[in-house]
This record gives sequence, C-alpha cells and structure tokens, in this order.
Amino acid sequence: MARVVLIAGEASGDAHGGKLARALLERDPTLVLEGIGGAEMEKAGVRLLHDIRHLGVVGVVEVLSQWRAIWRAYRDLRARLRAAPPAAVVLIDYPDFNLRIARVAKGFGIPVVYYVSPQIWAWRPGRLAAIAARVDLMLLLFRFELDVYREAGVPCRWVGHPLLDDAVSDGDQETFARRHRLAPGERVLGLLPGSRALEVSQLLPTMLDAAERLHAGGRLDRVLIAAAPSIDIGLIETALERTGGFRTRVTVAAGEAAGVLRASRAAVVASGTATLQAAVLGTPLVMVYRVSPLTAWIARRLVTAPHLALVNVVAGRRVVPELVQEAMTAERIAAEAGRLLVDDRAAAAMKAELAGVRAALGEPGASARAAEAILELLGSSVTREATIQRHARLDSGFARGGNRG
Repeated sequence: MARVVLIAGEASGDAHGGKLARALLERDPTLVLEGIGGAEMEKAGVRLLHDIRHLGVVGVVEVLSQWRAIWRAYRDLRARLRAAPPAAVVLIDYPDFNLRIARVAKGFGIPVVYYVSPQIWAWRPGRLAAIAARVDLMLLLFRFELDVYREAGVPCRWVGHPLLDDAVSDGDQETFARRHRLAPGERVLGLLPGSRALEVSQLLPTMLDAAERLHAGGRLDRVLIAAAPSIDIGLIETALERTGGFRTRVTVAAGEAAGVLRASRAAVVASGTATLQAAVLGTPLVMVYRVSPLTAWIARRLVTAPHLALVNVVAGRRVVPELVQEAMTAERIAAEAGRLLVDDRAAAAMKAELAGVRAALGEPGASARAAEAILELLGSSVTREATIQRHARLDSGFARGGNRG
C-alpha cells in the first residue's frame, strides 16, 4: 500500500489535484493520498494536512500577510517527510512553496513529480536549474513547454490540460439558468475575480463599477459573479453592499465558474487558469489583474513573456485584451467588455480565436494520463527500493557469514 503526498496551494491547483486524485484511486484503490489542498482534493479522497484557504497568495508584498501560515505548513510537511517518507511527492503548481518542498523531498530520497509547471517561460527562467536538480518527472499542460524542459535535461511528458475534461451538458446549463432565474436573451456579463482573498479585494470593486456603467448605458442586463470555493462569500457581499440598487442585477454563483461562463455573453476574468476555462467554453473575455505597486515594479523587471493572459500565451499572439495595473480601470473594462456584449461580429471573431486556443490544449484525458505516468514512476521507484533493500539484506547476511568464518 503506497502513500503519496499531493501539494496544491490555490483553487486551480486544488481542482487539478482533485481530478488527479480520482484518476489515481480509480487505477489503484490501495493508494493512500494526503497533503495540502482544498475542497476538491478532499472530496476526491485526499486527507488534508493543511487547507489552501490560508496559503493562496500572489506577489512579493502580498505573501507577507500569510507568511506565518505558509511557514507552519512548510515546517510541518518537512517534518512529516522526514519521519515517514512517502512513495512519492506530487507537486501541483504553487512554485515558490513547492520547489522548496522538492528540495526537501529530494534530500530524503523521495521521488518528486511536478504537475502544472512553473511559468519559467514567462519569468524567472533561472528556476530551471533547481527543477532539473529536484524533479524526477515534469508533467506538462502545454505542448510548447516540452522543448524548454528537454533542453534542460528534465524528464517530462505532455499530458494536456485537465480543463478539457470539464464537460458541461446542456441539461446542466438549463438547470443553472433556472436556479439563477436567467431569462432567455438577457445580456449577461460574467465576473471571475480570482481564487484568493487579496485578488477579490483588489479586482472585484473595479469589475462591479464597470458592470454598473454598462448597465446604465443599456448594454447589460445581468451580472453573474463566479465565487471560487476558496473564497468567503462574505468578502464578495461586502463589495456588493457598495453598489446600492445595482445589487439587484447581480447574482453570486459559488463554485459554478463553468456555469457562469457558459451563461455569459462576455466575461471579465482575473489572470490565471480561468482565462483558459473561458477559452475552452468559448466565452469572449477581457483579462484583468492588479497587484501592489511594489510587486508590479518587481514583476516588470522579471517577466520576460510578451503576454500575461494564458489564452494569449497559448495562442502566441494577443487574442484577448489584457488590462493590468494602471490600465485596469472601470472605464477601460466597460469599453472592452461592452464591445463584446453588443458587437456580434467582435464577439464571433474572438470566439473563433478561442476555438484555436482550445484545440492547442490537446485532447481530453489529461488527468488519466498524468495518473498513469505517476503510477509508472511509483512502480519503478518501488522496484528500485525493493532492490536496494534486497541488496542491503544480502550484504548484511554476507557480513554476518564472513564474521562467523
């Protein structure tokens, strides 16, 4: 009975980790899975040692607000790995934390699998050396990452993107529309303000301001807010209290990002995996993001990629607008989203581009392929460990026999 530790630090990683855990247990029900994650991983059968609600932050300055929780989780996990080494550690995104855990695991002789690569092609490419030294197998979501890791000598495999496994049936969508009282023909704008509390605090008020402007201009009927499972709904309600009468036009859908995107004519989406989710579902979008001025200043000196939105990275060109930092204003969001809400030709053109992005992500079955790769590694590591133990017993027996002689 093998034990595997899985570590995710934010909502998207938790979602990927949940699918991966299910795929692993379907193939080997004897596995014992534990680690760091959230509701999706827990539902899939992972025993949680720490919850991601206290760990999900982005940015140099922003991380200071949670450093105690992050340090406690790191210290506890390091002690657990030393006291009872698992058959493998599977790291899911969350690179600053996970690369440190990779170093610890490697020091204890524990095989390390990394699922969802750090974005070394976008910033801090120097991390490649650490990855090469600490990771036994890199499982990639994007095909273009293969060359980067092969050139660095990192064992890697492209498995595709698990978002392609998130099928939403028409029946599910009809149920969603009834539950949230959506009328046919309504112009709906979806807002996806992120999966971390600081993101929601930074982004949602400006998103709502833009939506209110669009409604006042007659370009918008309803707003749907997709609340990530890792977010306290009270944080969203606090932002809504400031909107006055416009609140009646806004519906909060917790844990229903796919339903929100499918019901929306256009969406305003925080930078991250959710932009790819919109692309997979064919929803025209505007990408937005904002961090502290100091974090932004540092990032401008570290980021090397020409695009920030994952949709644009995969496409290799600007497919969706990117409104970041000073450019993320209610006026700019309203202008870009309003065009997609009322201009059928503009919306259709973006949908065609998004279809190309979806095709570039590969075929469904990423979680299954990732699970099979991990089990292959587990099999080889178990065989290797058994061989080491067998040789140790033989050496011990030989030594005892020699002493008797």
